[in-house]
Amino acid sequence: MAINWSVPTRRACVTVHAFLTLDGYVADPSLPQTLTLWDKINTEQCSAYMLAHSDALIVGRHTYQALMADDEWPYPDCPTYVLTRRALAVDHPCTVSDQPLEWLLQSLPAKQQHQVWLVGGRQLVLRALQENLLDEIVIHMLPITQGEGQQFFEQLQQIDFDLIDVARLAHGIVRMHYKVLSAEDLNTAAIMSVVASVHPQ
Repeated sequence: MAINWSVPTRRACVTVHAFLTLDGYVADPSLPQTLTLWDKINTEQCSAYMLAHSDALIVGRHTYQALMADDEWPYPDCPTYVLTRRALAVDHPCTVSDQPLEWLLQSLPAKQQHQVWLVGGRQLVLRALQENLLDEIVIHMLPITQGEGQQFFEQLQQIDFDLIDVARLAHGIVRMHYKVLSAEDLNTAAIMSVVASVHPQ
C-alpha cells in the first residue's frame, strides 16, 4: 500500500505578537530604559487580546523554558504545543512535538484549526516567514527608543503587510494588527489594479 506523504493545503491562521520599540528593537525589560515603561504595561490586557484570537499556542523550546521560570504556565486554558527536537520534561498539560512546523499545523485537531498563536523567539518567527507559514503579525509599539538589543526585522527579505486593525492603548502604546501578504495576495492585487485601470468606475 502506497503512503501519501503530501501535506494538506488547509491549515490554521498563524499569528505572531511582538512588543517593539520605535527604533525597531524587541522590547527588553531587562534594560533600564525599557523597564520603566514595561512595568506600566497592562500585560493582562495584552494577553487577553492575544488569547481571544488564539485556539492553540505553538511555543519554541527556549521560550517555553523562559516562561516556565516561575514554575507556573501563564496560559493554562489554551492548548499548547512545544516545538523541539530535544527531550523535554513538562509539568503541565501540553504536547511536545518534534514535527516540522508545517506538519504540526496540519495535524492540529479541527477545533484548533482556526487561530494559532506562534509564541517564540526570532528564530522561530523567521522560520515561519521563510516557509510562508506566518499569516498575521500583531505589533505592540512602545513609545520609546531602546538603542540596543535585537532588531525584529533585521536581515529579512521584503515583506508586504495589510493593516487589519489599530488601537491606541494606555501609556502611548499602539497595537497594530497586520496581515502578511502572500505572493498570491500581491498577484491578485496587481490583477485588480489592472482591471480597475481598464474598466474605471
